[in-house]
Amino acid sequence: NTVILDVVKYDDHTIGILGSVAKPRDEMLFEYSISPVPAHFHKLDENWVRDYNWKIAPNTGPYVIDTIRKGKYIEFRRKQDWWGNDKRYFQHRFNPDFLRVKLIRDINIAYQYFRKGELDSFPLLMPRLWHKKAQGRIFEQGYAGKIKFYNSVPRPISGLFLNEDVPLLSDRNVRYAIAHALNIDKVINTVLHGDYERLQTAHEGYGDYSNPDIRAREFDLDKANRLLNAAGWDTRGPDGIRQKDGQRLSIRVTYYSSGHNDRLVILAQEARKAGIELSLQLLDPSAAFKQILENKHQAAWMAWSGGGLSPRYWQFYHSDNAHKPQTNNVTNTDNPEIDAKIDAYRAATDKASRVKLARELEQLVFEQGSFIPTFKVPYTREAFWRWLKLPDFHGTRSTDSLFDPLGSTGGLFWIDSDEQQRVDEAKSRNKALDPVMIVNKRWATGDE
Repeated sequence: NTVILDVVKYDDHTIGILGSVAKPRDEMLFEYSISPVPAHFHKLDENWVRDYNWKIAPNTGPYVIDTIRKGKYIEFRRKQDWWGNDKRYFQHRFNPDFLRVKLIRDINIAYQYFRKGELDSFPLLMPRLWHKKAQGRIFEQGYAGKIKFYNSVPRPISGLFLNEDVPLLSDRNVRYAIAHALNIDKVINTVLHGDYERLQTAHEGYGDYSNPDIRAREFDLDKANRLLNAAGWDTRGPDGIRQKDGQRLSIRVTYYSSGHNDRLVILAQEARKAGIELSLQLLDPSAAFKQILENKHQAAWMAWSGGGLSPRYWQFYHSDNAHKPQTNNVTNTDNPEIDAKIDAYRAATDKASRVKLARELEQLVFEQGSFIPTFKVPYTREAFWRWLKLPDFHGTRSTDSLFDPLGSTGGLFWIDSDEQQRVDEAKSRNKALDPVMIVNKRWATGDE
């Protein structure tokens, strides 16, 4: 392990963690924190995986698993004497006594559970869910509400990843041309109902570390045409697709969500105007990731989850991870200047130096052109039955799910049993309550 070098026990309540690199205090506490594991519970032998996979381990959180029905649900029970009950950041959180997490494999079936009141909340981030699905009597008569809550968190690295090891994509001019041929704004303003926003760089939402001076390459057919002509793709075949040395400018785009079909069809139609064919390949997630991680893809339409307090560059852009399978450098970026900056960034110990290097790295990644940013969603949207209550501020800066009963930013809601009875009575008498529609922009940035 090159991150944590050693863990030392000083007494029954004190340990020390030796990290490989000194970091600013907030990052040090995040990077080098470890969770305690109950030594008395685990027996590490050759049967450990088999014997302990479904055993319920002791933990330090507010809930413990109570019941497991494989393939159906998991129930959690609240610890009444939990050590964190009166601690500053845990007070008044994790309020339900029991949680049941149901396994429902189809989102449309899951919504029917919610509509009947058998699920207390439902995520509505997808535009088709927010605008089309979450309609009808339960909302119009105020039995259930909707909330749109802006947050300020690291955004997923979402977009088109171009594999530089593919000869067609080894030319930077071609990569730039593809970026200029993607009409992202048209997708946002049509199938996405104007709900999403353009992601400008790979690492947004990291505060000082993000580079606000970089803007994603905009849809511009003139620029795309000039770049392709300069790269030698200056003739078109009878179908309008550019050709060079008998080869067509056709790029296979691998993706794994049928919910993105409409988005990609629009992008493919627009790219044809520049003479670029985007050949869309929909695979199930496991097959898509297998192809991508084995470097058998040409372009990957995907997202990596954001996280941490500062951007991570080594796994995505360092040559240590290029030209080999099973790494996150799916663009096969291999640039000595980027390598040097990444090494310096990982070794830097003070925040000012790390911020400066992160911004320089973001500029180099932009110039490399192998990642084309697409969308960001600067909020969470959810439906909820009105017996779920939230504090007046609704959520924190980093809340990404308002009705998540667990997690570092979750557990803020509670269940109002009197309100639940009032809703049940109103439903039975077909009596309307005031509709509930909340928009909270407290943590929205200037662009939003």
